[in-house]
Amino acid sequence: MLLRTITLTPFFIFVFAQKALALQVHPAPEGLYAHQMAHLFYLLSMLLFIYWIRRSELGFQRAWRYIQYGCLLLALWNVWAFVGHIIDHNLPRDFFVGQGWDKSLAVSEAPAGYLYILLKMDHLICVPAVALLFLALRQLKKKSQEAQ
Repeated sequence: MLLRTITLTPFFIFVFAQKALALQVHPAPEGLYAHQMAHLFYLLSMLLFIYWIRRSELGFQRAWRYIQYGCLLLALWNVWAFVGHIIDHNLPRDFFVGQGWDKSLAVSEAPAGYLYILLKMDHLICVPAVALLFLALRQLKKKSQEAQ
């Protein structure tokens, strides 16, 4: 059964694949406001978690240091995304072609256009943060197995 699943999954992905709409837009102001507040809450949560780890004895263990670094990168990612949403919202509409899911930046020599493109690459911060959290969990699992 597992072999059949492994074999058929790529087939179904390639045959029945739809457009991958990975860009999240917030067309109404209420959606953007709620999303921005969520970024601020997430940022505060990550900073508070780092503070809590540093105040405890956990900060001296390797796994918890990885968690701290991952949380720090996630805090930075939230600032990065927050500023990116502000730039996106404030760029003139003539910088873009299309609307909603089909919205893309027209070629622009303006510095704000380059900043917009740079800030849309937030995965360059988010992926290493998740990798650090993975390393931390792996280290915690290893330490737990050694203790048993």
